[in-house]
Amino acid sequence: MTDGSDDQPIAWTAIGQHEDVFSSDGERVGRIEEVLGTGEVGIFHGIVVKPHRFEHSVAVLAQDVDQITRSRVTLKVAKADVDALPAYVEEHIFSLGVKGIFRHRPGWISDK
Repeated sequence: MTDGSDDQPIAWTAIGQHEDVFSSDGERVGRIEEVLGTGEVGIFHGIVVKPHRFEHSVAVLAQDVDQITRSRVTLKVAKADVDALPAYVEEHIFSLGVKGIFRHRPGWISDK
């Protein structure tokens, strides 16, 4: 683990799973569990952080992510703020598509 001071910034699409996440006050708050974004249009929504092995994961919004490098993600919020976040619950996502027995009408279909 490095302090991240010599790392170059990278795009959100290059974040690695299990990358370390640090708060604005320099405390390690966990590791990346998931990256939340819409890859097709390039919109970064945030990250899901797993604080510790037996604790619940939390979602950190993109507006609270300060810097992303090859070795770590640094947040704009303090550790106490991350600790206070509610448990992350994955949302079920739907897209507008074609549905029906003969696939002849528009409707919402599951992305999963």
